[in-house]
Amino acid sequence: MAVSDAVLKPYLRHEASRQAPVPLKEAGVVNVGFTLKPTAEGYYVNRIRPHFLFLYVLRGEGTFTDWNGQSFPVRAGHLIQMPEGIPHSIVHRGDGRWAECYCAVNPRFHAVLCELGAVDPAARLLFPGLDHGLLLRFDEILDLLRRREPVAHRLALVRAHELLVEAHRLDARRQGPRGGGGEALESARIRLGSNLDQPLDVRAIAREMNLSYERFRKLFRERVGLAPHQYRIQRRIEHAEVLLVEEGRSIKEAAYALGYPDPFAFAKQFKQVTGESPGAFRKRVAPHGQRK
Repeated sequence: MAVSDAVLKPYLRHEASRQAPVPLKEAGVVNVGFTLKPTAEGYYVNRIRPHFLFLYVLRGEGTFTDWNGQSFPVRAGHLIQMPEGIPHSIVHRGDGRWAECYCAVNPRFHAVLCELGAVDPAARLLFPGLDHGLLLRFDEILDLLRRREPVAHRLALVRAHELLVEAHRLDARRQGPRGGGGEALESARIRLGSNLDQPLDVRAIAREMNLSYERFRKLFRERVGLAPHQYRIQRRIEHAEVLLVEEGRSIKEAAYALGYPDPFAFAKQFKQVTGESPGAFRKRVAPHGQRK
């Protein structure tokens, strides 16, 4: 059910409830609530949580940065999934419009849903849109948790399950059967593996295919085995190996030939991908007569 301004208004409020203190391993829904952030304060910067959190943006715009350092614009209708034990950041505009609701649950709950195939473990950002049914479920979870009764708390966990599954269903319905065919993905793969010294907007490729970035990323990974940005990095490092060994380029020359800002950034990413520095790689593969 799409949400009008009049329907949304009751959910633009400050209200939260937390389960009575129990060990996390025994908890179900840990806390739930609605929050307004009228100023730039309240950013989540490199926050690490002991539980799985999903956050629904009701109003405003901002940026979500995941545990891999990737940043995504977010707006009303996005639902952000944040696993436990991994840093993430949410920075919203300080224009007084940001509003959200959230639910934190035992991390084992999310793990079970992933194992059952009910939710996509790789999806950081969903776009179910502003949906009244989702808002009602958040409100019901809040009411159940406030009762401080074991039966109500167990039912709150059921509602959290329903909420997450419904959000994934709505996101998938919005993506629909648009784009994502084998020919389009192959074209995207070729583009990602070309002009490696030039910046490339991967999200622009997704938009050209009429796909959200998350949908494009999922389809690309299913086809290629790597996420788009990982595939491009892999191709850059593979080309770097050719430059270092077959063409005899220095580390500095290879770095600039591939568009890295400096040799240090190049060496860092090279080691992240291969497990060894460019110099160690070249020494191992072609130990004689290569320049430094």
